Amino acid sequence: MRFYIDTCVFLNVWKKEIGPIPRWSLWRRSNEFLTFALQHHTVITSQAVIRELQFQLPPTTFKEKKADIFASGITVLQVPEQLASIARKIESEEQFSISYYDILHVLIAQEQSAILVTRDRKLLSLAKRKGVAAGTPEHFMQR
Repeated sequence: MRFYIDTCVFLNVWKKEIGPIPRWSLWRRSNEFLTFALQHHTVITSQAVIRELQFQLPPTTFKEKKADIFASGITVLQVPEQLASIARKIESEEQFSISYYDILHVLIAQEQSAILVTRDRKLLSLAKRKGVAAGTPEHFMQR
């Protein structure tokens, strides 16, 4: 299998995020999934994720975490110009209710025949509408 990792999965781990249910450790589950996926499958992400992380993290932390991604064995893909154009069109069609970057994640996963791994409900919904396989880290650990 090929898994495309969305920004929120990395942030779950690094920020040690906890879910709405008491003792539901999002970060542990995301970390377990990443460890499992890297050992048994192909794991990819994109420069779009790197860019989003740059917006989300302080500069020093971003530099460290970006290096961690590149050292982890995760393949980081460039965003093809044609997908960037298509993403802008879809963003307009969706009346800007979903971000350009989230649309890119779906398009890249689709182009790469990869399964999108995210916790973002809007992103999961868009993936379903576009026919792209997607789920949360827990979904794939239960298999």
